[in-house]
Order: sequence, then C-alpha cells, then structure tokens
Amino acid sequence: MKLTNKEFLAKVLPDLDPKHQGRYKVHIPELMYHIADDKGIWVKNHVHKDRVTRSEKGIYGQYFPLQSETIVIVKFFRNDFNTGYIDRIDSDFEKETLPLKIIDRDDLHQMFRTPKYDNIQTIHEDTVDQPPNSIHIYYNLERTTIVVDEEGIHIHSDDNEDKRIVKDYDQNVKQNKKIHVEGDFDIYVNGQHNNYSSQKYDIRSGEYIAEDAPWIFLNCGVAGVAEKAHIPTRIYTDKTKSNSQETHMILGEEKRDDYKFFKE
Repeated sequence: MKLTNKEFLAKVLPDLDPKHQGRYKVHIPELMYHIADDKGIWVKNHVHKDRVTRSEKGIYGQYFPLQSETIVIVKFFRNDFNTGYIDRIDSDFEKETLPLKIIDRDDLHQMFRTPKYDNIQTIHEDTVDQPPNSIHIYYNLERTTIVVDEEGIHIHSDDNEDKRIVKDYDQNVKQNKKIHVEGDFDIYVNGQHNNYSSQKYDIRSGEYIAEDAPWIFLNCGVAGVAEKAHIPTRIYTDKTKSNSQETHMILGEEKRDDYKFFKE
C-alpha cells in the first residue's frame, strides 16, 4: 500500500509529545489493526492551513489545538510513517456538533468553541432559533454573555466589571438611560464634578440626604415639599428575558443572560 495515495481515519490519543514539537499521537485502525488502540504514531497538526509561523515582521497566523479522542483525517508526505500529518477533523460526525436546527446550518457560523471552559463565539445571520443578524460571545458558558443584535448591545455577567480608561471617556446617550444598583453606589471625582439638566432634576432618598462642603450655594425661585421618594422596580417579560428559547438558545443549551429592564 502506498501511503501518499490515501486518506486515513484516525483517533487522537492523549499522549504528550516528549520532544515538544507540537506533535500528536494517533491510532489509525486501517494500518494498525495488529496493535492496541491506545498505541500509534506521532504526526504534525496541519488542521489549519494558515499556521502560526515566523516572518520578517514577526510571528503571525492561527493554530487550534486538538483534544484526545478527536476523529481526524491523516495523510502522508511520503511513503514513510514518519511523514504523517493531520489534514483535517472529521466534522459533523456527531449530531450534537450540528446547529440546533438543521434549517440553520447555512446561517449559524460558529467561529470557535473551546472544550475546557466552553468559551464560544458565534455569528447568526437568518437563523430561526436565534435572533437573526446577531453576534454572540459566551465566556465560561454562562458567566458572561455579550450579544450584539438589531436592538443593540446586551451584556450580562456574574462577575465583577473593572473598567479603566487612561484618557477621556465621552458617553453620548440620545434617548433614556437608567441605572439600577441593588447595593451601594459610590462616585469619586478628583477634579470638578458638574451635573446639568435642561428639564426636571429630582434627587430622592428613602432615608436622608447629606451634603457636606465648606460652602453650599442654593439658588431657588420657589421652595416646595417633595413627594415621597419612589424607587424604580425591575420587571421581566418573555420578550425581555434573553434565556427564553426563542431569544437565546445556542447548541441546545439555555443561556441565563437576563437583560435588565426597568419601569417607573
């Protein structure tokens, strides 16, 4: 049998390359029926054609690692077992690797999905089970979700948010903006702090309001008694919950990334 004239199905074994050359050990049943299925040969990973390489301007390219028990296609450069390489993965072999609905096959682009922490990035075009024309990024499956769709940008995270901006931060909201904080809300400003409103400006508290400054200037035309403080409540509906199957389902797993909506 001439090795260069055929493609061989193989299974990736968990062995680590002792020479640290990025190789994988594979078992090829068609060629290795006489040895145990946990034995094999060392081959290179050529799954991605634009591999990471060195150039005049620096290192560039892409590389995707393989996991043990992945079914792959192995080829050989020459009629020599030492010249084998993994050409591609045997894709769409298992049903769970396909889109949730087969009708979405040509409209669901899974850019990548990692096996260890389930980090996922997908792009949806005219999908049926997903919001069409949307981009999804999932960190650790459910911990943080970022979705960009026709309605805007939706971010949900179970973790802290740490935002550091070295230069100016200019935020322009052309419609309404609401902030709901269940705990404390502190603002620290080293420089001057100005608040302006072209219309009604309310400050209300369920307990008391304390102001402390060397000088306080108040300019009021008419003084009156304020109404009892009212705290906005959060509401959810089927339309505003992103973990409903119609709004946010990916690869058969529900996402608990609730968007926040409030009303007075």
